[in-house]
Amino acid sequence: MEERRGCTRVTNIMTDFSKWIEDLELHDPEQFGGKYTWFRGSYHRSVARLDRFLYSMEWEECFKNIKQSILPRTVSDHSPVLLERGNWEHRQSYFKFENWWLKVDGFKELVQGWWSGFVVEGCPDYRLSNKLKMLKQKLKEWSKQTFNERTRRKNSLLEELSELDKIQEERELFEDEVLIRATILVELEVLAKQEEASWR
Repeated sequence: MEERRGCTRVTNIMTDFSKWIEDLELHDPEQFGGKYTWFRGSYHRSVARLDRFLYSMEWEECFKNIKQSILPRTVSDHSPVLLERGNWEHRQSYFKFENWWLKVDGFKELVQGWWSGFVVEGCPDYRLSNKLKMLKQKLKEWSKQTFNERTRRKNSLLEELSELDKIQEERELFEDEVLIRATILVELEVLAKQEEASWR
């Protein structure tokens, strides 16, 4: 009953679901980042925890340090739920041209400025080879900085969204808060399109 706001009785479906979890000996890991995963209506008067990960004890023996976290809602009335396990190692990636670079304002002019600024002496193929190496280094530095700035901005917006979600768990949002939420969602959509281009 504590997983639904205003719930005062246990229904048959709730009993059946609980029994099913017990019969299969499934584990429901601790949840971080909020209490509810579903919000209905413009003012979210109805909220509940509908989304979750359940897994067997055998599965838990294979995968340690499991955690499920509620992420901020962006377009759906359901909050995404993230399941994490242990630490992931990141390998050094090889250089590649990223599609999302072309979506950054002023990118072409930036590259043109770098290319014109490189001074290399020697035969044409030597100059071309060295200028390409220099350009590659510039692009890697710029890409990392731009990506980090974009990630910081996205995380900042998601934190703001998460705070508003927590407020909604306790009360309806005021008009100015609804407007702030809408503005955050628009900016997140722009960032999501850039991120989609990078995944491609």
